[in-house]
Amino acid sequence: MKWMDTFYDSSESYLYELGATSALRHNTRHSTWYALGLLARNEHDDVEEAEKIIGNVIGAQFKDPTEQWYVR
Repeated sequence: MKWMDTFYDSSESYLYELGATSALRHNTRHSTWYALGLLARNEHDDVEEAEKIIGNVIGAQFKDPTEQWYVR
């Protein structure tokens, strides 16, 4: 968690892509894993940050059934 803390972008509530060629892009999957770790750690503002991340991920889901990645 301490290592992932260094990749967390608190202004966007997402974890930065961990790859060297990512140019500071955010990564949804890694952010979700980080949110789970924050909930497990449960220190200081971890729960609030996890809630922000989870809210971002839910908000970014495809909602249009005609979209390629839409899943019921």
